[in-house]
Amino acid sequence: MKQFATKSAFMRIMAVILLTMVTVSASAQYYMNVVQKDGKTVQYSVADIENVIITDQKNYEYVDLGLSVKWATCNIGAERPEDFGGYYCWGETETKSYYNSSNYKYSDDHLIILKKYNFVNFFGNVDNKYTLDPEDDAAHVQWGGNWRLPTEAEFYELIANCTLTWTTLNDVKGCLVTSNKEGYTDRSIFLPAAGIRFTTNHYDCCAYRCNTLSSESPHHTIMLYYDNDGVETPIISRNQGLSIRPVCP
Repeated sequence: MKQFATKSAFMRIMAVILLTMVTVSASAQYYMNVVQKDGKTVQYSVADIENVIITDQKNYEYVDLGLSVKWATCNIGAERPEDFGGYYCWGETETKSYYNSSNYKYSDDHLIILKKYNFVNFFGNVDNKYTLDPEDDAAHVQWGGNWRLPTEAEFYELIANCTLTWTTLNDVKGCLVTSNKEGYTDRSIFLPAAGIRFTTNHYDCCAYRCNTLSSESPHHTIMLYYDNDGVETPIISRNQGLSIRPVCP
């Protein structure tokens, strides 16, 4: 069984050019700095390009990368793309100061017996639910509307159709995700390396929750994991705290 700390060469993505992005908070206007191979930097405003950054009815911004869903520009609980925002256990809709099996909503104190989202008889009542109900989806509960956690398939779609670059935004390490889809290559989102919370630990990586259980174990879920070595989609325990980047149709 593959755990979150396991690294592999699977789906490593190497960038052709280094892209960085800065934010002008006063006007909520975004600029893309493209560092060319000759060392020269070209800057342009993506706000001048129609439909690059769009705001929904509740003023949450998102970017259309040409994929099946739109990706929010910020994590839940964040005000800017580089802000970490909150950390959430899978199926919980509020943050907390301590992340451990003893205070996870859907298990006993030892994370053995599961109270919901289980497909194995030995671990308690079987409901055969593999994806979160809307009331247990932190993105939907916190932001409302059609916002929700991304699915495992949407993580794979993001990886397959975008260039992922380890970089910094306003001195914050993270991953710049730039669309490779025709007509959308000027569009990017930034995923800060907010790390993982377990007890009170913090790890330097991009680790993001999706709404899907692992088919191998009902105690684990799929996540998007990225650091300076590359990207993968390993599994992680449900009771650890991860960032959430919402999506909408």
